Amino acid sequence: MDKISLTGLEIFAHHGVFDFEKENGQTFILDCTCPLDTRPAGTTDNLAASLDYGALAKRLTALFQEKTFDLIEAAAEYCARALLREYPLVRSLSLTVKKPSAPVGLPLAYPAVSITRSWTPAVLPLGSNIGDRAAELDQACQALATQPDIRLLKTSDWIETAPWGNTDQDPFLNGAVLIETLLSPQELLQTIHTIEAAQGRQRLVHWGPSSTTTISSSTSQTSPFPIPSASSAPSSWIPSQASSLTGSIPATEKPSPPSGSQQKNKKTSTPSGSSQTVCSFFVSASVPPANPHSSRPAPAPQKAPYRRSPPPDARQRKVSAPRSKTLKTS
Repeated sequence: MDKISLTGLEIFAHHGVFDFEKENGQTFILDCTCPLDTRPAGTTDNLAASLDYGALAKRLTALFQEKTFDLIEAAAEYCARALLREYPLVRSLSLTVKKPSAPVGLPLAYPAVSITRSWTPAVLPLGSNIGDRAAELDQACQALATQPDIRLLKTSDWIETAPWGNTDQDPFLNGAVLIETLLSPQELLQTIHTIEAAQGRQRLVHWGPSSTTTISSSTSQTSPFPIPSASSAPSSWIPSQASSLTGSIPATEKPSPPSGSQQKNKKTSTPSGSSQTVCSFFVSASVPPANPHSSRPAPAPQKAPYRRSPPPDARQRKVSAPRSKTLKTS
């Protein structure tokens, strides 16, 4: 990934735990790195297609001096979130705040704090079964869209479903929204609970009626990179042997596990005469078992590496020491 960086940006500010730090101020050094695709700017030579690092440096300086914080962690968090909100091209950034004049009392170059923040996608399910259900859901979506650290991207259709768990209640109107957020999972959950409380949500009965919109607490943040799977890949990408793994295996053709291995089988009960899918996991300490649905043979055990014998002339020969001659004197 390409990136645009600011290195060694010196900013005079009044951050610190002690009163004299807030009163006198000191110089901080900031490093900021923004990953982004620079090819549009590189191919067009147009500044509008890139990130103006001069304007970014000035804005970062203004944000760092805008408020006074006890901790440089708080100053870094405030600046990082503000930059991500204001610059659409910046999807993530890393920010380092160095404090060379920190009153440590020991020989130290500088303490520093480094953070990385980004827009993270998340899917939130919603539901309501009391009052004007559609109006309650629309109101919840509007409340999400007004949050500074949440962007509402897409909204699904509202679908009426029967209650689950506690069935003695009115049907639900359910749906889901796709968002991206700068919040952590815990912060996002707290924001959701605040919106629910503002609309009169009360948790009185488990799986009971929702007095207003129910935004599921089981929100799941997803990775910005899709996880590939065989079902989503084109057919040309799937090997011919892999297509047979998606089908069912008749019970009469179940492969037997190799000897000396540990086996765990999970079977699903099916009517007699029908096929059943059997999922087997084999754990072997030496050679992995062969796949019964693959034409590739199982790998053979590795032999000890062959050591070539040295040539005869290179071998050490036993050489006897020459006998000393004794001189006889008459």
